[in-house]
Amino acid sequence: MRRSIHGCDGCQCSATRGNRVLEPWLRPGHCRDAPWCCEEQWRRFDASQVRKSRRVPVPCELLLVEKQFRDTPLLAVSLSNSDLDAYLSRVNYSGSRAPTLELLNTLTFLHSTSIPFENLDVLRGQTISLEPEALVDKLIRRRRGGYCFEQNGLFLLVLQSLGFDVRPLSARARLQHARDFTPPRTHLFVDVKHGGIHYVTDVGVGAASLTSALRLELNTEQPTPHDVRRVVFQDGRYFHQIRYGQQWNDVCEFTLEEMPLIDREVGNWYTSTHPKSHFKSRLMVAMARADSRRVTIVDDEFGERLADGSSRHLRLKSQSDLLRVLRECFGLDFPEDTRFKVQNA
Repeated sequence: MRRSIHGCDGCQCSATRGNRVLEPWLRPGHCRDAPWCCEEQWRRFDASQVRKSRRVPVPCELLLVEKQFRDTPLLAVSLSNSDLDAYLSRVNYSGSRAPTLELLNTLTFLHSTSIPFENLDVLRGQTISLEPEALVDKLIRRRRGGYCFEQNGLFLLVLQSLGFDVRPLSARARLQHARDFTPPRTHLFVDVKHGGIHYVTDVGVGAASLTSALRLELNTEQPTPHDVRRVVFQDGRYFHQIRYGQQWNDVCEFTLEEMPLIDREVGNWYTSTHPKSHFKSRLMVAMARADSRRVTIVDDEFGERLADGSSRHLRLKSQSDLLRVLRECFGLDFPEDTRFKVQNA
């Protein structure tokens, strides 16, 4: 009889080695009284039975995902040494480059506090390219920002170049959306496996961009330099959530499905060109500050969320006001005659 990852011997489970990412949810003897204890049983299990049980089959789903991750080759594309040097200079990092958890958290913080989230090129009618050279040129050399496919696309390359075990994951962005609304699956974030544990990082989700990585661990409050996060599993989906005051809000939903470049290209095309994309109908800029503040621009309103959760807002009365705030608060410098065309505005 082969032992399962649960450390029990109550089934003929095909999983033969432990995985630390699963340990927070597992109990010895789990497979003696639950139908989702192992890979074979999960395949046979009727998902409708979940609603009749007090337990949720999250651990074994993660087991199958982990098997999928192990069978998937690492990304083949990395940055050149000079481009990696330029990125680290862009985010003001000069320490050790060993792929440690400390470095992952540090770079997540520095990226989100150095490179603004923005959709300004979409509103200028510019083509958004996801080619590595284009990402390096825009976000590093020209010191611009971008949205998730650009931000997390570049961060994926950086982490891969530093020796991290990374995977691009797809998601649906859910900020300010009720659960009964289904947004498009057009969000990219990053899975990082370190020391046998899976972490997620997301430097491209606007005013909710992470400033440290999160353990892929359910129902555990995880403080970050700017706010408190958690990951929950509800209605067959995972939700990354942020706490505003005492209220938990969905940031994105995901299934742990990977997002290869071709899928990112399709999502990028929709996001940047489709008339119903909200990136065409709103001007959006956001960045975290090193002092735990977050600053944003949505259309003609500048916002600032303070460390205590309070916020203040200021109306930008003219195009020159907008360009000045972009330059002074976000480091985005545009000529005075620049205009951003918002759809249906």
